[in-house]
Amino acid sequence: MIRAVLDTNVVISALLFSGPPSQLVSAWQSSRLRPVVSAPILDEYIRVLAYPKFELTTTEIRSLIGEELLPLH
Repeated sequence: MIRAVLDTNVVISALLFSGPPSQLVSAWQSSRLRPVVSAPILDEYIRVLAYPKFELTTTEIRSLIGEELLPLH
């Protein structure tokens, strides 16, 4: 298994869009990749997901982080 600190832009692209970074989601769901996340990095992910251009509610952000990213640690 690969452990990696992922750039915020890569994580946002993986979670929200269907381009090549989206393949990371299946990689971390299948335990081929383990994202390494600290509290400041998590804060940055949440802050960026809250940008108006993404049009995500607080509930949607919590769901993305809580269901897609954090359970994998």
